[in-house]
Amino acid sequence: MSETRRIALIIAMDFGYGRQVLRGVCAYAKQGRPWVFNWALPGSNAGRLLAEWEPAGVIAHLSAPADAAAVEQLNRPAVNVSGVLRDVAVPRVGLEDEAIGRLAAEHFLERGFQEFGVVGERDTAYSDRRLSGFKKRLSSDGLDSHVFLERGGPISAYRERSWKHSDAAITRWLNSLATPAAVFACNDVMAMRLSEGCRLAELRVPEDIAIVGVDDDELLCEMARPPLSSVRLPLREIGFKAARLLDDMLAGAPAPEEPLLLSPSHVVTRQSSDILAVEDADVAEALRFIRTHATDPIGVSDVLRHSSTSRRSLERRFRQMLGRSPLDEIIRVRIELTKQMLSDTDMRMPKVAAAAGFSSASRLSVVFHKETGMTPTEYRRRFRPT
Repeated sequence: MSETRRIALIIAMDFGYGRQVLRGVCAYAKQGRPWVFNWALPGSNAGRLLAEWEPAGVIAHLSAPADAAAVEQLNRPAVNVSGVLRDVAVPRVGLEDEAIGRLAAEHFLERGFQEFGVVGERDTAYSDRRLSGFKKRLSSDGLDSHVFLERGGPISAYRERSWKHSDAAITRWLNSLATPAAVFACNDVMAMRLSEGCRLAELRVPEDIAIVGVDDDELLCEMARPPLSSVRLPLREIGFKAARLLDDMLAGAPAPEEPLLLSPSHVVTRQSSDILAVEDADVAEALRFIRTHATDPIGVSDVLRHSSTSRRSLERRFRQMLGRSPLDEIIRVRIELTKQMLSDTDMRMPKVAAAAGFSSASRLSVVFHKETGMTPTEYRRRFRPT
C-alpha cells in the first residue's frame, strides 16, 4: 500500500472558482491517491498552518504575497491555481486570460455594439491580461473601451471594501458611458457589482448596459437582476491537472518552467447581454430570424425571404456592421448552441446535431472542428462537469 501523504489546500470555497477547482482536485484524488487533505483560506494564517502541519505538497490559490512566501519557504512540491500575483516561483495551472477577454469582446461585437466599457481590478495580473485581451480584440476592429479599475488583491479584499465609496465610484463611471454600451467585468463578483451599480444609476440591463462576467458562478449569475451572462471556464480541469502535476512532482518529476494554461469555453448567455445593438433595421431583423430559426434547416435564402433587401445588399451590410456574412452567422449561432449542449447535457451526438440545426452528427463534427479546433467529444470532455 502506498504511503499516505498530507496535501495542503489553500483555496477559498466562498466563490465558484475555488469550489470548482476543489472538485477537480478531489476527482483526481479519488483515483486511488493516498492523500489526506487539510485546507486554509487565502490571506489567513496559512503560513503558520503549513509550518505546523508539514505537508508533502500544496495546491494553493496564491492571491496574497504572504501565502506565496510561505509556500516558497516550505520548499515542498506545490502548484498555484491563481493568476492574481505576478512573479511567483511556484508552478501554475491556470487560464489563458487574454483569450477570455477576446471571447467577451467577440460576444459583444456579434451583437453589434459600438460603445464598450471594461471593469477590472487594479494591480491584479489576471485582470490586466483579461482587459488587455478585450481591448486588443476591439482595437483590431478600430474600437476602444472605457476602463474602470477597483482595488485588487487577495480574495479577502472583497470583504474589506467600502460599500458607499465603491457604489459612488462605479455609479459615476456608468453615468459617463454613452448608451447602449457593452461592459466586460473581469470576474462575476465585479459583474454582480456592476449590475447593482446600474440599478443605483437607474440604467437598464441590458437595454442601456449589457454585461458579461467571468467564471459562470451559478449563484452570483442567478442572484443578479437580470441574470448575468458569463464566460465559462474549465475550472474542474484546472483542479484535476493541478493535482496530477503535484502528484508527478511528488514522484520526482521536475517542476515545469512554464505555466499550464487552459482555454475558456464559451459565453453562457443570460439576460444581461441577450440583446442586439444594431441600428440597421434589415440587419437586425435578419439576426433575429437567424437566432429564432437556427435550429431549423435554414439557409441564406430563407433569411432573404424574411428580409426586404437584396442578397448583395444584405451581405454587404452584414460584413460592414458585423464583419461576417449571414451564412457565417447561422454557423456561429449553431456552434454556440452546440457548445452549450455539450457542456450542459449528456445528449448523444446525433441528438445534439439535430437540436443545433445540423443535418447529421458527422456534419456537426466537421463544422465544429473547423470552428473550434476540437471535436465535439473533446470539447465535452474538457468542459462538461463530472
